[in-house]
Amino acid sequence: MLPRVSLDVSGTTALLLLRFMERRASTLGIAANEVADHAILAWINAQQDACSHTPHGQGYRWKSLFLPEGTRLEVRTRDQTYRARVVGNEIMHEGRALSPNQFVSTCAGAARNAWREISLLLPGERYWKAAYLLRKEAEQAQKIALEMAASAAAAGTAVPVAGRPMQHWLFKEPREQRVSDRRSPRGTTEFDDH
Repeated sequence: MLPRVSLDVSGTTALLLLRFMERRASTLGIAANEVADHAILAWINAQQDACSHTPHGQGYRWKSLFLPEGTRLEVRTRDQTYRARVVGNEIMHEGRALSPNQFVSTCAGAARNAWREISLLLPGERYWKAAYLLRKEAEQAQKIALEMAASAAAAGTAVPVAGRPMQHWLFKEPREQRVSDRRSPRGTTEFDDH
């Protein structure tokens, strides 16, 4: 298991997250740190999507999952372990470009659920992960991000976007209180010297 680390987030973001989770606790069934994990994964996927549309960001789009160039794929059978790699915008196995389903069929000798059969090792990662788990994480992160954006929009708050100032209720100027509305602390008396 990988060690846990802490990241600094603004108080506003943390407050928005906790309030959102408080309102949706019964439907989410997920802890705040898991939401942060999913949100970061969704952000990474969005960045990879943006890079995939540029000539420098190569990779393979597998439905809701983006596999950046250099991702390794693995299928295990009783007898052998088969590997493929994302090269450019293709999954390459033994010199042939294949889809994930074709890769599994070629290795297993029969059609199987590619999401269940393939394990992935993303560039920069140390551990293999089942494709269906990565897909589930990406979809859940996207769902949470969309719900948080909708909730923030409904509450009149804005989701922070780089280069755009954030308007939030915490940043609004306090209302002026009239002198007659102020109350004295208990046990004290105010005197008007005028």
